[in-house]
Amino acid sequence: MTRAQLPEDKHGLIGLRVALGLTPKTKPLPVASPPPNQLHVKQNVPPELAKGPDPNKPYFFGPRRYVKIPPNSIGPMFSQHNHDPALVECPNGDLLAIWYTCVQETGRELGLLASRLRYGQQEWDEASPFWDAPDRNDHAPAMWFDGKKTLFHFAGLSTAANYIGNLALVMRTSKDSGATWSKARLIGPEHRERHMPVESVFRTKEGFIVLVSDANPGSTLIVSRENGKTWTDPGGRIAGIHGGVVQLNDGRLMALGRGDNIDGMMPKSLSADLGKTWTYSKTPFQALRGMQRAVLLRLKEGPLLFISFCGAKTQPNKEDMMITDVSGKQRPVSGLFAALSFDEGETWPSRRLISDDGAPRQMETTDRMVFTMSAASAETFGYLSICQGANGLIHLISSKNHYVFNLAWLKAPPPALP
Repeated sequence: MTRAQLPEDKHGLIGLRVALGLTPKTKPLPVASPPPNQLHVKQNVPPELAKGPDPNKPYFFGPRRYVKIPPNSIGPMFSQHNHDPALVECPNGDLLAIWYTCVQETGRELGLLASRLRYGQQEWDEASPFWDAPDRNDHAPAMWFDGKKTLFHFAGLSTAANYIGNLALVMRTSKDSGATWSKARLIGPEHRERHMPVESVFRTKEGFIVLVSDANPGSTLIVSRENGKTWTDPGGRIAGIHGGVVQLNDGRLMALGRGDNIDGMMPKSLSADLGKTWTYSKTPFQALRGMQRAVLLRLKEGPLLFISFCGAKTQPNKEDMMITDVSGKQRPVSGLFAALSFDEGETWPSRRLISDDGAPRQMETTDRMVFTMSAASAETFGYLSICQGANGLIHLISSKNHYVFNLAWLKAPPPALP
C-alpha cells in the first residue's frame, strides 16, 4: 500500500484501507502557510522591465550561486544532491528557479525546491520547498512562461521510488508569477517511459506548445494543440536523452541530445512532421557524459544559441575546443561554452567560454565539486537551463550557478591570453 498519491492517480501499488472509528472532536490543524518562494510576490509589472544594458555593448555577470541550502539539511531540503534545474522569468520580472533535492536520485524522499531572484535584487533568496507528492519520486522538473501571464510547471510522478519507466506526467499553472499554483493535473496519467520532462519547452509558429521528454532511449515530444488542455506524444524518437529542441524558420524541428553519438560526436535530429519521424546526422560538438545537459534556444534577435560542455577537463580522452580570440589566434579552452548559429544550425561560427575571463580561481559546481574558472576553463558539470528576459539579457543556470550575458557578449571574440 502506498501512503500518498494524487487523487486521480491509478497504478498497481495503490491499495484500499477502511478505517472505523469515532469522529475526532478536535479541530483540524490549520492550513500550512505557503513556502517563502510564494510569499511577498509583487504583482505589478515594472515599467522599466524591458530596459536593460546597452544591447550593442558586451555584458556579462556571474557566476552567482542560486542553490542556497543550510549545511547538513536532511529534509525536506537535502544538502547532499541538488540537480536538474528549470528557470523562467516571471511576468513581474522575478527569476524563478526550481530543481530536485534528495539523498539519492531514485529515492522516495526526492522533492522539488525553488528559489526566487526578486526583480531589482542582486542575490537569490534562500531555497524553500516548491512541490512534493509525499513518498513519491517527483522527477525531472520543467517550467515555461507563455510570454503573457501564465507559468507552466511540469514534473514526472513515480509510483513509489525510482523513476525509470514508471513516471506519470503532471502539470500545474500560475497566473500570478508563482504566488499561487493550480491543482496538479495528470496530463500523462500512464506510468511509463516517455514521461520524464526535459527543460526545453516552447510554442511553435502554429501555436502548439511543445514539451520535450526523455524516452529512454532518446527523447520525444509531448505536444498540446489546445494551449495545455490536452497533450499527445507523436511517437518519434530524438537521438539522445535530454534533447534541446527549437523550431527552424522553415517549420522543421531541430534537436541536439546526449548519447546516440554519431562518429563520436553529438547527434542532430530533424523532424518535418512535428516529431512523428526524425532524421539524424552528426554535429561539430563533442558528445556529453553523465552529469551534463546542454540547452538550445532561439534568441529574440534571431540566432540560435547552443550551450554545452567541451574539453579534457570535462571528459577523459577529449581534446580541448579551439576558439579564436580577439587577436585572431586560436587557443584551446575547456568547460562550459556557448555557440551561435546564424544559418539555422548549419554552422556555429561564434564560440566562447561562459567565463568572466579573469585570473584562474577555484569555484564550486554540482554537489560541491570544484572547477577552475579562467580565460581558458569554465564550469565542468551541471544540467543547464536557460531563458531570455524581457530586456534581452540571457539567464543561464547550471545545477549550482547563475550566469547573465547578452548577444553582444556572445558575438564578441574572447580576449587574448597574456
